[in-house]
Amino acid sequence: GVDRDGSEIVLEELIDNKEKPIIDQIYQKDNIDTFLNIFHILTPKEQDILSKRYGLNNYDKMTQNEIAKEYHISRSYVSRIEKKALIKLLKCYINKEKDD
Repeated sequence: GVDRDGSEIVLEELIDNKEKPIIDQIYQKDNIDTFLNIFHILTPKEQDILSKRYGLNNYDKMTQNEIAKEYHISRSYVSRIEKKALIKLLKCYINKEKDD
């Protein structure tokens, strides 16, 4: 729309936001929603580790060391599982974007 002076009003200017610009937040939310929609391609262990690592599904963020202690595995093994799961998600996300 426009204001009384005929100047264009931009949504971002109306929303008081001291963090990221609103458009960046929308893109980020959309990307997170897309990743959560393809989360089912991961094994339950991969899902659990990523959820704990990144604070998804109502988990608090945890370090690789904290997750390793919980699973009784090495931190480096948690790192490998995390990396493998993220690559799976990324490949699926890229293929989904191509299809859309």
